[in-house]
Amino acid sequence: MTVKRLHRLLIIGLAGALNATASAQNAVDLSVMPPTDQSTQQAANGRWFGDAERGWFWYEDPPADVEKPTWVMPPVGIMPADPLAELEALQAAVERSKALAVLHPTAPNIRAWMELNAAVQRRATLFADVTQRVVWSTPSLDQSLVRPHSQEGLKAWTAARTESTSRALREIAQTYGLFFVFSSDCPYCRQIAPFLQRFAQTYDFKLIPISLDGGTLAEFPDARYEPTMKARLGVEVTPAIFLVDPSAGHVQPIAYGVISVSELETRIMRLFKMTPGQMTYNVYDAGGAQQ
Repeated sequence: MTVKRLHRLLIIGLAGALNATASAQNAVDLSVMPPTDQSTQQAANGRWFGDAERGWFWYEDPPADVEKPTWVMPPVGIMPADPLAELEALQAAVERSKALAVLHPTAPNIRAWMELNAAVQRRATLFADVTQRVVWSTPSLDQSLVRPHSQEGLKAWTAARTESTSRALREIAQTYGLFFVFSSDCPYCRQIAPFLQRFAQTYDFKLIPISLDGGTLAEFPDARYEPTMKARLGVEVTPAIFLVDPSAGHVQPIAYGVISVSELETRIMRLFKMTPGQMTYNVYDAGGAQQ
């Protein structure tokens, strides 16, 4: 018998002995195991083999106690004892329910938050709808009567406002004139001069140009040289524009620096045709007249 054949037989014999030992151990382990109830075994088989979605390695937390919201939406029409406290309680309940759903996103927690949030949204929708109905029946609360929202109404409002502004400025021009205080070397004075001249011509304002340095501008070659006007009118920067009532000796500063014609119109209207805090215009008041 060769050495190789002997070595091979030894390996086969050792393998057989190990298998016999393992079989004996398994037989002993099975003999000492407690008997399994047949119904329990069937239930286990049904739980694991009948639920393929979970599989063998699925883990589930034990069901947690669902924290139900303690705040209950009161029925509509019942006046609460303290509306502010009730509103604060509602806001706190929504935030508490949301926090619980975020930290513990179980189906009951999320459902509770969604139901409470839906109830709040229904209440908000009811508030918005009733508010709109009140506005429809109360003209003084309808902002669309001050400035329409529709395209057709906005066109009519713009035309009425332009006409009323022009009429009001012409009325003011019957009493007030304009002082235009400038310096010939002031670039801002040269910039505003043609616009101011056109404004005065459009609304029939008497415009008196006053030069502080004796120079003139192209639009006002006959400007008055009045160096004392700087101190008398308190002019610190040029150009400066004043509304002046000669009969009453009233002088009203209206603008310093470069200003557009539309802004000049707005300032005069607000100073002489409106009270502080008053709406700018109401097209339904006296056929489009200023309030």
